[in-house]
Amino acid sequence: MPEYKTAVDSIRKVGQKYSDQADRLQVEINKKYDNLMQMQTAGEVDTLLLQSEFNLMQQMQQNFEDFQTVANEKLTKLQQSLFADLRSKVMETVKIVATELDLVYVFDVSQGNPVYYSEKSVDVGPQVKAKLGIQ
Repeated sequence: MPEYKTAVDSIRKVGQKYSDQADRLQVEINKKYDNLMQMQTAGEVDTLLLQSEFNLMQQMQQNFEDFQTVANEKLTKLQQSLFADLRSKVMETVKIVATELDLVYVFDVSQGNPVYYSEKSVDVGPQVKAKLGIQ
């Protein structure tokens, strides 16, 4: 199903973009921390300035955590949206195939549901895959 690959690629690209930004933010925080430790060790800064710089670093850390939270929420919403569209397409295709074959029930065994197969049962998987363009 080409739409699945497109959805996965989109999610992967957005996830990578967020991951790259998080890495850049973490590098900035680490540099700030290292600089602060060097200044403190060298005795180059008084306690008021040191406290001010430490507070700034804490704010940077909080901003980093906020970014990660928002990025994760956005990525989750994107996944839900893209996969909801795919589920709708698959369900519509199953409905079409079931109607064409005049079926009463179709069970989704991929979800682990117990299924009873009579001698009259029909596996519509190949027909659904054909209609979706999956080999």
